[in-house]
Amino acid sequence: MDDNTNQVESQEAEVKPGYYAVIPAQVRYDEALPDKAKLLYGEISALTNAEGFCFASNDYFARLYGCTIGTVARQLGELEKAGYIVRELEKDNTGQVVRRKIRLSVSTSDAHPHINFDNTPYQFYREGGIKNDKDNNTSNNTTKKEKENKKEKESFQPMPLFEDWIRRNFTDRPSEMKNRLYLALARFVENRVTLKKPMKSKAAVTALCNRLVKLTYADTERMIELLDTATVNGWQSVYAGKDAPMNAAVDEGEYICL
Repeated sequence: MDDNTNQVESQEAEVKPGYYAVIPAQVRYDEALPDKAKLLYGEISALTNAEGFCFASNDYFARLYGCTIGTVARQLGELEKAGYIVRELEKDNTGQVVRRKIRLSVSTSDAHPHINFDNTPYQFYREGGIKNDKDNNTSNNTTKKEKENKKEKESFQPMPLFEDWIRRNFTDRPSEMKNRLYLALARFVENRVTLKKPMKSKAAVTALCNRLVKLTYADTERMIELLDTATVNGWQSVYAGKDAPMNAAVDEGEYICL
């Protein structure tokens, strides 16, 4: 057995899949993508580490699923062709390939990079659209306000509010844990958009945050589990029980605002 084989086996001995495999709706409902490739995407997501990469080889996946290396290669090719993964090769000083990285390009780890929650000052947000104090015409103001409110609702971005919420309420948690919670929220938000049920207001963000706290007693690890479970099942809210409805909407008025 050569050194390269030993190195690969050593790396894969350290492979520890996460508890959850997350397959975004964009991948799940892609009719052009084979079901086995979707399952492989989920396995890669479970293996993805804090930096957003998976290092497992084709042989590892083949042994895991009882198929050939060629089958795995074809499935990875399908995922890469569809733009769902990116494969990168790491080489040593001699040009020899030492390992391969698989990055989930659909994963919100790319759209929402890791944030330094410990040092970056958080921002405060307020409700309401942009006000133009120079325009005192009541009729024009009403029309303008309606247009601004509609535009604001359509362009509402919930992630800054979630980031602010994490900064203010979890100061005692490790930065890595806060990032994991942030990315779980980003996956949930992304899935809502894919389902054509985006979060459109601060009230919706508030409801989800308070529901997470209520269901988990502020246990961040449990929050991540509930969010990823909701994402995997295509739910519009989070639930603690096994009998959660598949399409229940977030109640925007039940909980106290942030």
